[in-house]
Amino acid sequence: MPLPPGLSAVTVTGTYKHPDGTALKGKVLFTPEPAILTSATHGTLLLGTVEAVPDVNGLVSVTLLATDDADVTPTGWTYRVQERWYDAPGRSYPLSLPAAAPTVDLADVAPTAPATGEYVVVTGPAGPQGPAGADGSNADAEAYTDAAVSAHAAATDPHGDRAWSDTKFATLTALGTVNAAVTDLDGFVQDCLTRVAAIEQGTAWLSGLQVAGNATVSGGNLTVTDFTKGYRFRRDGGALDLEATGADLIVSNWSGTGFNGTQRSYMRLSGDAQNMQIAGRVEYVDALYGATRHVLDGAANTAGFFGATPVGRQTVTGSWADGTALQSALAALEALGLITDNTTA
Repeated sequence: MPLPPGLSAVTVTGTYKHPDGTALKGKVLFTPEPAILTSATHGTLLLGTVEAVPDVNGLVSVTLLATDDADVTPTGWTYRVQERWYDAPGRSYPLSLPAAAPTVDLADVAPTAPATGEYVVVTGPAGPQGPAGADGSNADAEAYTDAAVSAHAAATDPHGDRAWSDTKFATLTALGTVNAAVTDLDGFVQDCLTRVAAIEQGTAWLSGLQVAGNATVSGGNLTVTDFTKGYRFRRDGGALDLEATGADLIVSNWSGTGFNGTQRSYMRLSGDAQNMQIAGRVEYVDALYGATRHVLDGAANTAGFFGATPVGRQTVTGSWADGTALQSALAALEALGLITDNTTA
């Protein structure tokens, strides 16, 4: 059945043969894309696929709706051509059929390189010739080029890339700020290196020092001083020395864990004379934390020897004539632990 009168039609033909001249067997399908076309003017819906079967000579001929008919919507559509052969591989490609070319041979428009998807779109007849352009002389070209270059050079941002790059990359202003910061940082680093070198060479004085963990002084002495008094752990002599200078050396201990609580001073080594003082109770033991052998208690003013309980100063009484004074003296010495009285009457 022909198309309704008033719709544009294009006759499509094509001849399909094997290289030996025999006709291919199969069919060629023409399917509009999109699937439904509408012509409100003619009250017609067009959809489905048109089949064209080659004759004994391989000739295909079919009349189809033009793809640019003004009464058909949507516009700008094409056909999907599918070759389905029983005895050869087929192809699939889009095809445009403008009404300006009422007859189209598929040999002229079908793709010759199907692997790349190339195809030829049928176009209408050539339009009227347009007005003549410039003669293309060098003078015109140079004038145009000079004007274009001048306009380009005068523009602040002719391509718009400067504004874009300012948001992506550092500007000269930003780089100047960074350079100043780097210069300041370099000064700080150089100062740090100078200070570290002075510390390593022993020529720098630190306002304070805290060490977490072990600390080792190798090959030298450890001196703590304010240049008016101080003490030193010295190893460069024949022995290991604890020395003080400028003041008495006091040995004490605190009850707290951070040099706090109650401070108890046990020993004073005089700085102006060879004199030593010991305060409190002094125990002489067989080993540290072991049994007490002798006790001198300056605070209690008592003494005890050879394990005896410390006692105060003993008083001897009695008469030498009747022997009671001797007995009193022996009792006093035994109380101090200096003797064991095993005498008999």
